[in-house]
Amino acid sequence: MLATLAPVAASVGLWLLTSSPYALLFAVLGPVIAIASVGDSRLDSRRVRKKERARFDRDYERTRQLIASMHRSESAGLARLAPSARSLIDAPDHDPERWRADLTRPVPIRLGTGRVHSALEVDTDAPGQVSPSVEARLTELREEARFLPAAPIVTDARLGVGCVGPPTIAAAAARAIAVQVVAALPPDRVGVAVPDGQSAWRCLDGIPHRIVRREASDGCDAIVLSPGGVPPEVVIAVAPTLEALPRSTRVVVAVGGSGAEVVRHPDADAIGPVEVEFVTAEDVAGWAARIARRAAIDGVGPQHTRIPASADLEPLLREPSDGGRGLECDIGIGDAGMVAVDLVADGPHAIVGGTTGSGKSELLISWVLAMAAGRAPTEVSFLFVDFKGGASFDPLESLPHCVGVITDLDTTEALRALTSLRAEVRRREKLLAAVRARSLDDMPHADAFARLVIVVDEYAAVVDEYPDLHALFTDLAARGRSLGIHLVLCTQRPGGIVRDGILANSGLRISLRVTSAADSTMIIGTDDAAALPPDVPGRALIATSGTSPRAVQVARAAAADIAAVAGRWASAERARRPWCEPLPVILTPGEFASVVASRAVDGSIPFGLADLPDEQRRVVAHYTPTVHGNLAVIGGAGSGKTRFLDALGRAPSSATVVPVAGDLASIWDAVTGALTEPDPGHVLLLDDVDAVVSSCPDDYAAGLIDRITRLLREGPGVGVHTVVTMQRVPGSLHGLVALCGQTLLLRMPNRQEHLLAGGDTQSWAPDLPPGAGWWRTTRVQIVAGETPPPARVSARSWTVDVATDPSATVIVSSRAAALAGELRTTLPSRAVTELTSAAQDPRALLVSRGDPLPSVLVGDPSQWQAHWGAIGELRSSMSVIFDGCSVADFRTLTGLREPPPPPLSGERAGWRVTPDGNVQRVTLELATEGRPPSGPRHRARRIPVHPEPLTIDSAGICVG
Repeated sequence: MLATLAPVAASVGLWLLTSSPYALLFAVLGPVIAIASVGDSRLDSRRVRKKERARFDRDYERTRQLIASMHRSESAGLARLAPSARSLIDAPDHDPERWRADLTRPVPIRLGTGRVHSALEVDTDAPGQVSPSVEARLTELREEARFLPAAPIVTDARLGVGCVGPPTIAAAAARAIAVQVVAALPPDRVGVAVPDGQSAWRCLDGIPHRIVRREASDGCDAIVLSPGGVPPEVVIAVAPTLEALPRSTRVVVAVGGSGAEVVRHPDADAIGPVEVEFVTAEDVAGWAARIARRAAIDGVGPQHTRIPASADLEPLLREPSDGGRGLECDIGIGDAGMVAVDLVADGPHAIVGGTTGSGKSELLISWVLAMAAGRAPTEVSFLFVDFKGGASFDPLESLPHCVGVITDLDTTEALRALTSLRAEVRRREKLLAAVRARSLDDMPHADAFARLVIVVDEYAAVVDEYPDLHALFTDLAARGRSLGIHLVLCTQRPGGIVRDGILANSGLRISLRVTSAADSTMIIGTDDAAALPPDVPGRALIATSGTSPRAVQVARAAAADIAAVAGRWASAERARRPWCEPLPVILTPGEFASVVASRAVDGSIPFGLADLPDEQRRVVAHYTPTVHGNLAVIGGAGSGKTRFLDALGRAPSSATVVPVAGDLASIWDAVTGALTEPDPGHVLLLDDVDAVVSSCPDDYAAGLIDRITRLLREGPGVGVHTVVTMQRVPGSLHGLVALCGQTLLLRMPNRQEHLLAGGDTQSWAPDLPPGAGWWRTTRVQIVAGETPPPARVSARSWTVDVATDPSATVIVSSRAAALAGELRTTLPSRAVTELTSAAQDPRALLVSRGDPLPSVLVGDPSQWQAHWGAIGELRSSMSVIFDGCSVADFRTLTGLREPPPPPLSGERAGWRVTPDGNVQRVTLELATEGRPPSGPRHRARRIPVHPEPLTIDSAGICVG
């Protein structure tokens, strides 16, 4: 009102003072301002109320969500405190929470689920007054927080629980209560009194607790759990009516077709509807059997003898016996005394699992000793495979039953021995067929062979390194029973390693402690092995086909036990090894001659011994050129390539073997001769071809490779075969190796070179001895030579005696002037003319002066090139000698595409070109007249080209 009247009074005062009617306009501002203020206040109040209601709604929903979350946590806590019967039945057998309760403290059990008072409180006190709608919603929050809507109804089992209603339904509900109590109370402290005769509680007969039978009471079927039959105790009863229940049941649940309700409870707030759990007798019986096995493993329960934490092997070793052909033996102590296994009856194969430190190696040693103690080596033998270095089975090598220990220290020999097992399978099949027996058990005792037990420690490491052995072990598993071959495969993690074919034939399973339930289940069918105590090495579970696992403490063998068993059979003959001896490191000619039955025939050349482990024998390795074709011998320095060539040269054969020295001139001449004049039945041996090619001058490298390529391609067609040796296969020689029908691969310096030469990763061995290699995928050892090797063919060089040889007429020399001077001094009777660049016809210089021999015309390459075409005309009718010239000069002057024969190592280049185009390697001999030459230089039969002196007719044409 003041805000409205104040402007009116002010405007009237101004009008009185000023007498201006405009002053009265201010009187209108008061009502306008008042009306605007009222409207603004109402709009602001409405906006604030809307905002506050939205905030309240958000807080309300958040509070409800928080209440629900806290209720879930509270319900989960109650569920953990008292798990349901179904969760206990489905829990792993090694549940660490089982049997933790004590009757001196409350034993929480779950009656069912229903409405339960919550410990949660909601503070809804609000400052000032609130609207009725808000108060109603706050009340809803308080009520919602007070109760858990569907939470476990937990009570103390010591109050006693009774279930009333129809017998079948009431018994099913009572069984759910009993499962909880039995899972809570330890069997070694609490016994169970069960009514005798037909009872709803017969399903509990298999529990590990002590069962006491008592007389059943009329109208009520109850069990009592107590320590020694004295309080405190737990009573669980089933009755048709409330009055029939014993006085000790202070908690009563009534069940029926319309639902269930807690009708009696010391806590009145717990009385009300409940959703109970029902469990069938079959489920309880199966669960009881499983926890009984668990109790046996843990050594608890009055009906079990506690398994010792350790056991000695000596009392378990049996005396030798002639009865039966099985492999039964005692390996440890179980809950009922000694535990025996029979690999024949329970197997025929066994899978042994266990993590590091669980006692796998000790188990295998004790098991082997127990089998060997009562059986001679003629009845059972053992092959050990240890890819952990081999130390595990070292003590057992003293047993005559042991046929060998295969380790990863010598992978080549390990693979060889394992592949020999295929031959052992075929050998045993032939022995069975000879007596018409289906299996070893059907054979007459006199013809029976020893059972072979193959013990593999760290099976995963074996098949990881040699994946191809998966097929071998699968085959042994499938056929081993009838052949008397038994596998004992030990591994830390069988999952993904042991194939189904092996698992299906391995009826005996032993698991020590493993790290995962999946590994335990794969081995023995349950996850119990994952819960074996880690501080008791040697504790194991044994399962055979159709039986439940049984716990055993494996006996540990002492050094005295091994010595005692070995001494027991000290006079027995050692068991037969299922593979032949490895190839010798050095195969001497004497040893080789003892295995070569007769001289090779049909062009077959013996050169060493071949190892056939898959046939359990060694044979003579032959190279038959007509069958195998050309041969490439590849090996590093000192690998035995030259030894192989020497062996071929020494070996008796119908083929003619020509070993060629590994130098350019020798190989060039040999290859050229074999191409131009092939000799059927000829075997040409070319040594160190790669070294020769790599050291070749550029003028000869391509020509030599081309000649060898032609020889390899065309030679076999005319009966000429070639053997080439090289240290490595460079890119330029890949074509040569491709033209060889076979390859003998010796030791290479590294794996990469081995693979490039055609080998595989498994055959590479950096420590192969000299002469060892791979011939047609078979390991061979080349015979070493104690006698001198056969003489090698060297390059030929014809000696040209200028004094007497008529072919020494035209000479192209890089030292023409000096040579002419020497010839004039040493040959005064023979005309010597030095060619100059002057315009004179070289042909006219050769006109005979009536001497017995024509004059000698000498010029250097540049002088002869100045007389272009002269050499070409002259060599059509006479020989031309080149002395110390380059290959380029030779080609330029002769016009020949092919390079001349390479000079001998360390010698001056010299060639003679005959009129028919034949090029020979020659050496000029400057002998003094009347004195013979200094000596032959691989002399060949000399054929005079021009026995008569040359003359020039009137037309300037050379005739003669």
